[in-house]
Amino acid sequence: NKAYTQALKTISPKNTNIKEFVEKSKKKIIEYYNSQCDFILKEANSNAKRKKYDNAIFQLTSIPKICKSCFDKGQELAIDIYKMKMENQCMQLISKAKIAKTQSNHELAASYLATILPDVNCYKDAQILLKEIEDNRCSISLGKASGAWSSGDATSASKWLGEISTDSKCAQEAQ
Repeated sequence: NKAYTQALKTISPKNTNIKEFVEKSKKKIIEYYNSQCDFILKEANSNAKRKKYDNAIFQLTSIPKICKSCFDKGQELAIDIYKMKMENQCMQLISKAKIAKTQSNHELAASYLATILPDVNCYKDAQILLKEIEDNRCSISLGKASGAWSSGDATSASKWLGEISTDSKCAQEAQ
């Protein structure tokens, strides 16, 4: 590190060779992105299809602004790939929530669904599943409350009734 620092200190910013080198480098970078733009976009698309969304987005957001045409195409594609990523994550979360629901792990199932944003296409499906989970949870709590009431345990019955959401399908019956 000391050697690098010392070497950089000896370089004069007024040196015309250094200025020329930097200018040529800039031009070559711009030429590279302008000539390789289609390949970069295609590779990013390919990564997205293999569900390597973060790699694809990184490739696209690495395109310098000075390469305006390629930069603009990259930004548009990055947005599309980000949406694909969100849709894929949504479907994965719904699958995990369904598994948790079948295992009667309602809290875990609901926690998966709570992270799904409203602007994703499967948001409605997530809300329907969340309602099903709440209704299932309601039925279980109502059954436990009925059992506790039948055995004369009013404290346990009230505990189970207290866990029933007011917007669930059995809320009226719980009241």
